[in-house]
Amino acid sequence: MIPSIKNNININKIKYKYFLFNSNDLKNLIKNNSLLIRSFQNIMIEHRNNPNFKIDKLIEEEKKIAPEKVNYFIIFKDNNLVSCARLIYKNNSKSCYLNMIHTSKKYRNQGMCKKTLNKLIILTNNKFNKYELEVEENNIPAIKCYEKVGFVLDKKYKYNNINVNLMVYNLWK
Repeated sequence: MIPSIKNNININKIKYKYFLFNSNDLKNLIKNNSLLIRSFQNIMIEHRNNPNFKIDKLIEEEKKIAPEKVNYFIIFKDNNLVSCARLIYKNNSKSCYLNMIHTSKKYRNQGMCKKTLNKLIILTNNKFNKYELEVEENNIPAIKCYEKVGFVLDKKYKYNNINVNLMVYNLWK
């Protein structure tokens, strides 16, 4: 499990806070920071296009994955979530899977996604040498962002009748 990290980051000359945390921290945040959790829940509603989404759903998902293998990275300002990503350890390897990569609509086209992924990789590169993510083939803005970070197309496939690109970022090139 990656230890929790909380610090500041400057993006486009604006100061934000970031937090890398694990499943236990998520449960503590739910108890102790209702504003940040409400913002996190709202961004997940936006990301999943599900107006009924509740943060408890993430905790339930983690039970299926294994909570000790799940970490979240968020960038926020004034208890409002700006950008986030979820990192899931792969069994017995130096690779991980990224999902739930999302930037609030208010902060798009400002380099937030790129900064989120770059910072997450910097914070975890001592643990992983390969990062994988999936993106719908028609999500061109996301694909361009991931390519700017250094992700490359590994393969294409269909998942539930959706064309998906598996993209990979290797620290050891």
